Amino acid sequence: MTAIQAPPKGSRRRGALVATCAGVAVLLAGIFWLLRPSAPAGDQTFTAATARHAVRLTMSPARAARPSTWVIEVTGVKGGPAEVDGVRVEPVMTQMGHAIPPLTASPAGAGRFRLPGVVLPMAGPWQLAVTIDAQGTEDPVVLPVLVTG
Repeated sequence: MTAIQAPPKGSRRRGALVATCAGVAVLLAGIFWLLRPSAPAGDQTFTAATARHAVRLTMSPARAARPSTWVIEVTGVKGGPAEVDGVRVEPVMTQMGHAIPPLTASPAGAGRFRLPGVVLPMAGPWQLAVTIDAQGTEDPVVLPVLVTG
């Protein structure tokens, strides 16, 4: 019968050192993962156009369940200034059946409108139904947006 030999003492120490280093690496990776931001906090911009207007909506930040400031810029389709009396936005998440009552943006300069403190309750694809009130007529456009968690 053959006896099983124990590894030399140096091998056990190396094995223990490797196991300790691997454990520390896993621990540090876990701490890094917990402390990282869950998604980029930057602005996101979405654009669309109608026959009369071009719309550019910037969300800062485009994150669910957190207040966001939206800036809406409306120009003529060729980029020139547009006579705009007001802008309303109605966020709808068709896949989940969520809708938020229409929000009326405040004027913030020529062709610019602002909506502070908007909270979309869930991450995922939303449709922003934007209505541009211009010279007594309404010009609707839909902006598809993706909101992160």
